[in-house]
Amino acid sequence: MSGNRKTELIKNTIIIALGQICTKFLWMLILPVYTQVLKPEEFGLFDLYSTYWMLLGFIIFLQAEQGIFRFLIEAEENKTEQKAIISTGFWGVLFNSIVFSAVFVLVGFFVNDPYQYYLLAITLASSWSGFLLQICRGLGDNKTYAVGGVICAAINLLCNVIFVFWLRIGVSGLFYGAFFGNLVCVMFIVFAKRLWNYVRFCSINKVILRHLLKYCFPLIPNSISWWCVYASDRSITAVMLGTAANGALAVASRFSTILSSVYNMFHLSWVESASRHIHDSDAERYFFDVINVFFRFFFSLFIIVLPIFSLCFSYIIGQGYEESYALFPMYLVAAMLNVVQGLYSVVYIAQKETKELAKSTVISAVVNVLVYIVLIKTCGLLAAGLSTAIAYAVVTIWRYFDVQKYIRVRLERKLLISASAVSVIVLYVYYMKSFTENIMLLMIMIFYAIFINRKTILRMLNKIYRKTVTS
Repeated sequence: MSGNRKTELIKNTIIIALGQICTKFLWMLILPVYTQVLKPEEFGLFDLYSTYWMLLGFIIFLQAEQGIFRFLIEAEENKTEQKAIISTGFWGVLFNSIVFSAVFVLVGFFVNDPYQYYLLAITLASSWSGFLLQICRGLGDNKTYAVGGVICAAINLLCNVIFVFWLRIGVSGLFYGAFFGNLVCVMFIVFAKRLWNYVRFCSINKVILRHLLKYCFPLIPNSISWWCVYASDRSITAVMLGTAANGALAVASRFSTILSSVYNMFHLSWVESASRHIHDSDAERYFFDVINVFFRFFFSLFIIVLPIFSLCFSYIIGQGYEESYALFPMYLVAAMLNVVQGLYSVVYIAQKETKELAKSTVISAVVNVLVYIVLIKTCGLLAAGLSTAIAYAVVTIWRYFDVQKYIRVRLERKLLISASAVSVIVLYVYYMKSFTENIMLLMIMIFYAIFINRKTILRMLNKIYRKTVTS
């Protein structure tokens, strides 16, 4: 990897990580407390609705935030084009938001759901915060992006403390937290970036709009398909097994996102770096180095997190959520597979081949739903975890071979064989539920992680030593 590209990637990753740590890990730290205060059916209900506002956000905003970010990267030196891109995207999603709200309210007269307007408010607030955060990234302002994430998480948690733990109003407190966290984030970005200087009705550009739609439209079925892979099991579970079962599923899947959350810190800057350097003369070597270094790192997290969760489960999870124990490894495997495919799927985004992303995701979504429906009668709630892991395996294998037509990307064969064998051992010991054996496994896995990452660790120590000597 060239020095400048590596420095750029590491710098952006660190800045983005600060925001991600607050938004993801603070929630994860307080999740065990929710299992003590909220009933499984209450937490399951909130998790179910969170998947709905995610889906509605995809439909309303047409993945415009992804297109805005991608096009702003290429216009970093052209202020006039930046204004045209932001204005075109802004007025487009504002129009969609107004139309959606009107239709939602109209339909709401015929629907008797006590949480329907929470859904509307949070859908709009979270979608707009995501849209504005991507504008910050597209403009190269990762610091504002990170601070926005911190503010969103802080307000969310503050509201949860007030409404859930103090006032004890139940699941409504979670809805209030989600709404106000995103709303304050929107207000912060508007003033921090002085967005009124970028948004002009006269700056709407039909050519840019056409290019944005061409880029974003294939991302819509892709995102909806990812939603099916990630969230369709919640809806099926709620209907067939009840929201209490959905609560256990929600706890297992949310704890497994520890791996995805760490990866997302890297992924955001990895997409940016890949988009900038995909056409470099040594791009293949650059991608090979980055992908294999970070595969080792994330696999190390995977094999260490699993025994830790086994050891801590009975101490941190409340009664009524016991089924989460068996589900957690399946969702963690799915999260690991998501990391693997994410490492090389950035090639599609860098090449603006978003249509290719959609193909594999749609197939994996269909696989996920079919496998779950077939297995739910015999496996019960376990079918949710199995179907999700299988769906991620399908998309991971598909994209690994498909991406080769754009750039040759390889995972080291010896590392893959070793990782597969170690995964089987770790999963076997986890399901044995033996405290002693999980302690021994954790110690062995820590040494194994150090071993497979030894070159990276030595390089980092060497750099630290050189800086210490020269300073």
